Amino acid sequence: MGMTIGYVMERAIVTRDAQALVQGTWHWEQRTLDEWAMDIRVVNRQIRLKSTREGELARKRALLDAALADLHDRTVQGLALARVRFRSDAVKLGVLQGLSADGTTREEILEQALEWEAAWRRLEPSWSPTPDNTLELLKALRIYSRTMAVLSPELGGQARGQSARGGPR
Repeated sequence: MGMTIGYVMERAIVTRDAQALVQGTWHWEQRTLDEWAMDIRVVNRQIRLKSTREGELARKRALLDAALADLHDRTVQGLALARVRFRSDAVKLGVLQGLSADGTTREEILEQALEWEAAWRRLEPSWSPTPDNTLELLKALRIYSRTMAVLSPELGGQARGQSARGGPR
């Protein structure tokens, strides 16, 4: 039988309550009622702390995943519109040759965004695919995403085969 924290807590409370019922006729030397109460309070506090930490990690992971999804979308959009804009310029089209925005993992998305950023600088840094997709914003979003992934390793690791958007590749 697998023991969960809920099961253990339930057994501790039942044992303490049983001890309280027979306290006048029987004394258990291993643990007093006050010790049971203290242990139960400690475990309840640890459960609350763990729950709070898990909630904070989930919030941070959601922020990182949203930033990476935005970064990926901006990379896809910028690369596609650059190919259209520079289709008649063989030199600039050559800069785009070999670039891709089909990444699904966090590392692939970050790497492809960096490659697109470098190519964009060589092409025409003042050009923007759309008014809200600028080179400066792409760079800031890439740095933010990389920093969050590096500074919070519990957020940055993802299982092989998992996409940055949460599903299988």
